[in-house]
Amino acid sequence: MTDWRPRPSVRRRRPPRRGPRLSRRAWGLVLAVGAVLLVVALGGSVYVSTLLASLREFHTVLPGQDEPGAVGEPRPDERINILFLGVDACQDPKTGRVLDVDVRDCPSRTDTIIVVSMDPETREAGLVSIPRDTRVAIPGHGWQKAGHAHAYGGPALAMATVEKFLGIRLHYFVRTNFAGFARLVDSLGGVELCVEKDMYYEDPAQDLVIDLKAGCQLLNGDQALQYVRYRNDSDIARVQRQQNFIRAVVDRLYRLRIVFRLHQMIADLVPYVDTNLEPKDMLRMVRLATKVDDADGRLEMAVVPGRDAWLNEGGQQVSYWVADPDGTREVVDTLLRGIDREKNAQIRVQVLNGTAIPGLGGQMAARLEAYGFQVVQVANAERQDYVATKVIGHTGDRDQLRRVGRAVLEVASAAELVNAAGEDASADVTVIVGPDTTLGVGKN
Repeated sequence: MTDWRPRPSVRRRRPPRRGPRLSRRAWGLVLAVGAVLLVVALGGSVYVSTLLASLREFHTVLPGQDEPGAVGEPRPDERINILFLGVDACQDPKTGRVLDVDVRDCPSRTDTIIVVSMDPETREAGLVSIPRDTRVAIPGHGWQKAGHAHAYGGPALAMATVEKFLGIRLHYFVRTNFAGFARLVDSLGGVELCVEKDMYYEDPAQDLVIDLKAGCQLLNGDQALQYVRYRNDSDIARVQRQQNFIRAVVDRLYRLRIVFRLHQMIADLVPYVDTNLEPKDMLRMVRLATKVDDADGRLEMAVVPGRDAWLNEGGQQVSYWVADPDGTREVVDTLLRGIDREKNAQIRVQVLNGTAIPGLGGQMAARLEAYGFQVVQVANAERQDYVATKVIGHTGDRDQLRRVGRAVLEVASAAELVNAAGEDASADVTVIVGPDTTLGVGKN
């Protein structure tokens, strides 16, 4: 197989990147779900059965995914986390020319890394972009740029790297090559985009010429691809352009009658898109996305906060985006975990140790307090033979039970949530800790 290993960066002057940008534009979720899936959503129920068969072509099974105990579909009371990977153009290592190959056959670096978290119950959504130059620990490869993980081990390693970096669990991935969207653009007769400035860039090694003029205009597929590939400024600005592009594509899809072209469009995009989502799950994600109400501020977007830095790697200066740990933790807690410490502070929680393992209740209490909950009691349960953790709501307030349950599920994935409204209790929610938690076992 051709050697696609990442090459070290060459030092160059770059403008400083701006900090995190928060937005409540509904198009952020459109990017999260992906333009391809939204195309499918327009097909209507008449075409569902045949569409499911067509979508099967997008499906990829990751190593071990079909084995017993592998990560499957999220629980009904669990947030859904999806990793979106925009793969770099595949290039011939000798000539540098872009190759038109299946996205599965080109383990190149990722230009775009986005984590989307959707709450099926509250219909809230959060989107966090990870700059490709972010310094992360890639399992088996040490500290590297986040965009290199895919080159080393495809979507499986990219998922493992992001999980470790953000401290969350990812359920699905969607991988795409923007060349596929260029074909989609041409099939739609172009897309209307407002180019924010004159863009010119030339790279003979890649046979690449970008030459766009500022202003609102109709771009064909090649021009749209130039727009998203332009790199003569910051990664943050490029992320915004990619979002603008997806917004324009989806806007075009909604304004055109394309139902009868769906199957051909899907067939054209198969080499450029793959995912471990089952076809039925793709449609489910689309339906969920259409229910997110941006008017109520239920969608938030951010970029991993940090700073530019040149670090010495093996005697060579390498450019990184170094994440701010505290800022990143806050972004992850708010947008991907759905933690609202102000609301949590209003919930009284009783923590009982239902095992013979000393200190387990105290560890759970400390975790809940870190999430802002008001822990009013820590004690042993009446018995110590619980086999699984239980979260019991006493007020009938589903939101209270859900908030505590989500925090507990992160360390006790088999925890049972029970609504026992009317019981005489000194707290709003009781957590009985079982031996199924990962508390005290390595890093959660």
